[in-house]
Amino acid sequence: MSRKRALYSMVQYVPDGVRAECANAGVAIFLPESGVVVVRTSPNLTRIKKFFSPKKPDLRRIELALKACKHRLDVSQGEFSTEEEFCQFVASRADVVRLTPPRLVVLTDLNQKLDELYFELVGDMDLQHPTKLRGQVPAILRSQWRPSTWAW
Repeated sequence: MSRKRALYSMVQYVPDGVRAECANAGVAIFLPESGVVVVRTSPNLTRIKKFFSPKKPDLRRIELALKACKHRLDVSQGEFSTEEEFCQFVASRADVVRLTPPRLVVLTDLNQKLDELYFELVGDMDLQHPTKLRGQVPAILRSQWRPSTWAW
């Protein structure tokens, strides 16, 4: 696959919009050239449970809201033909599950980038990382954090 321009947004749980506190619960990637939207959400809501400790009925409502957001994005294939249309859709979300303003990403493999962003931004640590990511240190850390440059 050649390098492609895409936009990604984090799927976030925002229990109180006034306080603007949130927990990342997933990642969505939009490919403008094909109108494809792919979404990966947390199956167990680890970060939400950790940050907000919702009671069981609240947790069920969160699960349903997250499922509804994912479904809405899944059925939107081909609905957005430009980056602006996707950005407008993202800005219109006002539920407890929202999308962050889209950010630019260049990718060569859609599924690999989705996995990378998911584990970096959502990071369900009790789930196993994909084999291709296990043990890798991000390039930016490798370049900035070499033992030879440490000064004690």
